[in-house]
Amino acid sequence: MKNIIKIALVGVLILGIPGCGGQKKENESKYTLSSCDKCGPFNEGLAPVGKNDKWGFIDKEGKVVVPMVYDDFEKFSEGLAAVNIGASFIKDLGMIGGKYGFVDKSGKVVIPIKYDSVSAFNDGLVKVRKGDLKNGKYGLVDKNGKVVVPIKYDYVGDFNDRLAVVRKGDLETGKYGFVDKCGKVVIPVEYDDVSGFSEGLAGVEKNGKWGFVDENDNVVVSLEYDYVGWFNDGLAQVRKKEKWGFIDKSGRVIVPIEYDYIYDGDYSEGLAAVTKDGKCGFLDKNGGDCFHALRNTLRVQHMNG
Repeated sequence: MKNIIKIALVGVLILGIPGCGGQKKENESKYTLSSCDKCGPFNEGLAPVGKNDKWGFIDKEGKVVVPMVYDDFEKFSEGLAAVNIGASFIKDLGMIGGKYGFVDKSGKVVIPIKYDSVSAFNDGLVKVRKGDLKNGKYGLVDKNGKVVVPIKYDYVGDFNDRLAVVRKGDLETGKYGFVDKCGKVVIPVEYDDVSGFSEGLAGVEKNGKWGFVDENDNVVVSLEYDYVGWFNDGLAQVRKKEKWGFIDKSGRVIVPIEYDYIYDGDYSEGLAAVTKDGKCGFLDKNGGDCFHALRNTLRVQHMNG
């Protein structure tokens, strides 16, 4: 959670916060504070304030809208803020322990304060954890506190192309799949590793070989590669026997798998920088005459499809 810089406010004038005990002097638009000893910047119209290590939020009129009863907090995101009861500060580690939930801008607790960890909201959903960092389980909860993705996974990723990666088991031996925003498993949790979806396809690994599946778990590109990247503008880098090339979304090899390295693994401004046999050059995927040579370059491979 955020570490808020403590500000000594004795005799300091800041923008009016009468809800914190400020007293406005005649003909002045600023207040001196007497009952708040910590504060943070405004976000979504509210700012955190604290006293004696307890935190709440005020609005721009200085009204306390979230009472100063919480031990830790996060800034507001999508209209909600994470708050904690029971956390304590440990040097070099920050705020540790306690339980987290969410409050709205009126101070109402809308997601019960019962989770051991929470993230920020993303597209109406938030990742939560029950249990400790080593053995705890993750799931996703909506803004009403409803559990959308069951809290039974050892990892839950962010949504990409409407699907999120989930894992059961540890990092080394666990299995991966994908769930949708209703919590339905749409790609079985049976792969050794996965990449996120891009342009409707996801890289998946099983028994040491990679390929691509669509959102219905249909294998679109056979699992025959040692590694695959993400699709971008219809092409993805692939590796086989330490050589690199590009395939299209049907699995057809567009750039021969014969290069030693592809810089950044992708095209940039229509060109891909590659090396082969100690020489470097650029691949032009449009087939146009826009190759710019370097010293000792290899010949450009025009991609005519």
